[in-house]
Amino acid sequence: MSKQYYLVSQLPDISVSGEKSTLPITESYYRNLCSRFLEHSQLNILNSMTLEAPRECVKTGSDFLDKWYDNERSLRFALYQIRAQKMKKDLPQIPFTIPGDIVQAARTALGMDSPLSAEQFLFEYRISVLNNLQPLDTFSTDYVYAYGIRLMLLERMKKFDRVKGTESYHKIYETILDGDRSMTDTKGKVVGINGNMVSVEFDGNITMNEVAYVLVEGKKLRGEVIRIRGNIAQMQIFEMTQGIKAGDSVEFTGNLLSALLGPGLLGQIYDGLQNPLPLVAEQAGFFLERGVYVDPLSKTAKWQWTPSVKPGDTVLRGDSIGSVPEGPFTHKILVPFGFLGTYTVKSVTPEGSYTITDTVAVVTDEKGNDHELKMAFEWPVKRAVDCYQERLAPTETMVTKTRLIDTFFPVAKGGTYCIPGPFGAGKTVIQHTTSKYADVDIVIIAACGERAGEVVETIKEFPELKDPRTGESLMKRTIIICNTSSMPVASREASVYTSVTLAEYYRQMGLHVLLLADSTSRWAQALREMSGRLEEIPGEEAFPAYLESYIAAFYERAGYVRLRDGSKGSVTIGGTVSPAGGNFEEPVTQATLKVVGGFHGLTRERSDARKFPSIDPIASWSKYKGVIAEPKVTFARNLYKQGVEVNQMMKVVGEEGTSTEDFVLYLKSEFLDSVYFQQNSFDEVDAAVSVERQNYVFNKVLTVLGSDFALENKDEARAFFNQMRQKFVDWNYISEST
Repeated sequence: MSKQYYLVSQLPDISVSGEKSTLPITESYYRNLCSRFLEHSQLNILNSMTLEAPRECVKTGSDFLDKWYDNERSLRFALYQIRAQKMKKDLPQIPFTIPGDIVQAARTALGMDSPLSAEQFLFEYRISVLNNLQPLDTFSTDYVYAYGIRLMLLERMKKFDRVKGTESYHKIYETILDGDRSMTDTKGKVVGINGNMVSVEFDGNITMNEVAYVLVEGKKLRGEVIRIRGNIAQMQIFEMTQGIKAGDSVEFTGNLLSALLGPGLLGQIYDGLQNPLPLVAEQAGFFLERGVYVDPLSKTAKWQWTPSVKPGDTVLRGDSIGSVPEGPFTHKILVPFGFLGTYTVKSVTPEGSYTITDTVAVVTDEKGNDHELKMAFEWPVKRAVDCYQERLAPTETMVTKTRLIDTFFPVAKGGTYCIPGPFGAGKTVIQHTTSKYADVDIVIIAACGERAGEVVETIKEFPELKDPRTGESLMKRTIIICNTSSMPVASREASVYTSVTLAEYYRQMGLHVLLLADSTSRWAQALREMSGRLEEIPGEEAFPAYLESYIAAFYERAGYVRLRDGSKGSVTIGGTVSPAGGNFEEPVTQATLKVVGGFHGLTRERSDARKFPSIDPIASWSKYKGVIAEPKVTFARNLYKQGVEVNQMMKVVGEEGTSTEDFVLYLKSEFLDSVYFQQNSFDEVDAAVSVERQNYVFNKVLTVLGSDFALENKDEARAFFNQMRQKFVDWNYISEST
């Protein structure tokens, strides 16, 4: 291992900025250096490492390289497929489904009018993928491999010939560019209906995850392409499919399912397709009609614009060009995330009141083309936002003011955690408490497939809840995405991705966002239903085989990042899981536990005993750092486990069969549970406990737990600890200012 440390220390930093990138070392020097320090098996892997992904999926012996080659293989197949479509050749047989974000990247590259722009775009895309796949451990072998891939990408970009490439590109792909302009003219017709899945025969060019509309009874029903086989595409429809019949027309948009990002999102209540439900209700009444779509943001509302750039400034995607006030925050107006490359500000609209459709700036790209920037823009919801400078490890505790969580099972800003538990165990209550008191700027609640009663309760309660930070309504810094269990299952998936996209958008402004998904089990059930209709080979309990990949991809969009202006932002994701019967061994819970950093397992026994929060202190765990020193927490946790063991033993042999020493140990564990684990969410003081008070109270509790008491018998011990417990519980209700 010491050799590997020395090897990494000899690898200089690589500055990646396209054509201006610097090469600190050559590839040959890199390989020669590695040959002196790596083991024989590791060196064999490195020597076989290339930028050309093997056509067949073959394990390399490196998790990083396997993932990198999978992504590169999918990108090359997507480029090949789209070229074949545009040149009207037979489509190649793809042995796997290509993710939508990769298809979108390939389409964007082939739609550019110069090879340099296309190559620069693919270079930046590959670098962003590399940054996401690169291991956090900088002294691992996979990090050395990632360094080599980065170096090889940079060398290839430096060798790209602008003149020859331009001439070649215009000769070969002139007809391809013309074909792209007719993408939205693609039509189709329905040839089959199976629940909310519709099979469509099309003539033209479409892509995975493309949005299309089925025309039925004078209405347009929105759907998304989820599989393509020859000239037949399967679409999941986000509305009720009643009335759709074979022969109905289908219109393809050429766009992926996207969210509109801009000022005015805070305080809104959307469905999964980002329709404002209050406005939809005004048009359609309380019983929502299908085919009714409303603009997510008001086009008439005016915002007080203050520019932060001037003509001549250079900006990149995700950079701020100005701001408007939105509730308690300064809403930064950002360069759209799809603007790859460097842009120069040509003009800026002066300070004043404007709508989201007004132009606030004009920028010029590297080719001299002008682009108008408005306050709002669209972004595909299934594509992660990666406009940050650096992704950081989640080390800062997200204080929830719930003692059991902050002390024993903490959550970090930019981290992930899950709350599995049986129905009625208090998952929603814990989420509401967390959203009210958590140390974050913005809360986004995704009610994914929950029962309508719980959703209605959320919608009614949140506007009435007072924000402890501002004293105003909590809704002013909250966004709610609603999709009840009675809505079409496809909408559940849309609500999950829409909510995380909105969270990433506000993170790009340097804000800390908490996303609460309730519940991911309903989303998984929707995936199972759609997988069955696609006649895919089922996995465990009939869930699709790719369930783990989907869940992991969702939670991986959380993160703590440093932006280019030096500010930091985070997206913290907390998802509830509703396993049938509280069985934590079922596939959704197990797939979630593999990727999250915290597990807050709820139990029926604690919830029935009216213990809040009903988090199991023994089964739960967290990988993050809490607000109390770890040795103190470990001591208390071990004592509690010993007390529980004594309690289990007493259920068998009785209290009389237990020694006084063991009985005192049991009473101490009950004391810890009553005065520290449990909280009264209805009490103004005990509902939210500051970090300072948690430290002070825990030290006092620790003194009791670590003390030896001269108690002669069990009755005396029971009376002593009952009295002590009541004093501490009363103390929890006393304000710090008293």
